Amino acid sequence: MAATTTSSFTAAAQTLYRKKAFDFLRKNLFFHQSGLMEKFGRNQGQTISTYRIDNLSAATSALGEGTAPAEVQMTSTLFTAVLAQYGNWVKVTDMLEVTGRSNVMEQFSRQLGYNGALSIDTLTYNEYLSGATAFYSNGTNSGTFAANSYFTSKDLRRLAKLFRATNVPTFDDGFYSMYLHPDCEFDVTTDNLFGSVTDLQKRDANDVKWKNVAGTYGGFRVYTTSLIDNTATVNSVTGVYQNLAVGYGALMNVDADGLPFNLFVNPSSNVTISNPLAQLGSIGWKATYVAKYIGTDGPRAYKAYATASEPS
Repeated sequence: MAATTTSSFTAAAQTLYRKKAFDFLRKNLFFHQSGLMEKFGRNQGQTISTYRIDNLSAATSALGEGTAPAEVQMTSTLFTAVLAQYGNWVKVTDMLEVTGRSNVMEQFSRQLGYNGALSIDTLTYNEYLSGATAFYSNGTNSGTFAANSYFTSKDLRRLAKLFRATNVPTFDDGFYSMYLHPDCEFDVTTDNLFGSVTDLQKRDANDVKWKNVAGTYGGFRVYTTSLIDNTATVNSVTGVYQNLAVGYGALMNVDADGLPFNLFVNPSSNVTISNPLAQLGSIGWKATYVAKYIGTDGPRAYKAYATASEPS
């Protein structure tokens, strides 16, 4: 009878590792969730597309009795983006597989899942920055921005006002999305002026839900992420944060549930001409993805430049 070996479980192990990697991918996507997340299917080409119905002008003329008005024509704007592939991989020696103090391949799959999420979210964030409109914190502009231009609760209200004034829709939960660097979140949550986050918390703890990653205030659901870039220069001030305020429909991207994301596990026991003594294995990920800013009507996203009172 043939012996059952660990190599017999390669397929099952790969399924387990892929699940762990994909779980980490889903848990660590911040900016991705604010896109339209178009479905992607096989044999549908390399281009994804979406469209937006253009608004009609208000009908301000009274109808004539018994007379139908002239018809109006609906128009739409088409947006397209071309898919691309991204990935990363590492080599693993048989010695490390055997002597590692923990399941090395499982730990690597988790780390590669996170790396996939980081890569996809960084691509999404960078695409937002490429199209978003500049906003300068603390009531400043590009010429008056200074080293103490900290992000405040009033800036959140200003951004909400800008969105509402141009009829930018909210997400399904009734909020816009605000992504803040932890250093800028610190400034918002220590702002104790009347009507600030801290002031409302003191008066009614149920008014504001500000818990670690997300909270709500001033028309925004606020997320905290270290992915926010803090290397910009504005008006000769360096180390400026580029926080992100987003309304619905600002970005077209690929749905995470249908995202072609694969983890490739090749144990060292797979003998090939280039691996004759079963000394090297590999593990890596590959994803097909694209993100494109489409929020020019509004605008539907702002990059909120700010400094921090206590940079990390």
